[in-house]
Amino acid sequence: MSKVEALSSMYFPEIDKEVYALAEAESNYRKYLIDGGQLRLAAKTPIPPESHMKGITVVYGNVSIAQSNLVKASRSLMGALLKP
Repeated sequence: MSKVEALSSMYFPEIDKEVYALAEAESNYRKYLIDGGQLRLAAKTPIPPESHMKGITVVYGNVSIAQSNLVKASRSLMGALLKP
C-alpha cells in the first residue's frame, strides 16, 4: 500500500482521495484481524468468537469497495490523460 500511496502522491495526485480511502479501509481490516487474534488468544480457542467473525464481511467489503473505486478513478484518469 505504501508504494501505491507514494506513486499516487508523486505522479497522480488526482486520485489521492481514492488512495487514502483504500489505505484507511486496509488499515481497518488489519486492525480487525489483529483484534480477532487477540480475542482468540484471550478465549483460548482456535477461532475468534462468532460475534467478531460476523463483522468480517463488512470490514472486508469496505476494502473491496475502496479498491474498486480506486481502479475506476485510475482508469478514468488514464483515459483523460491519453486523449489526443
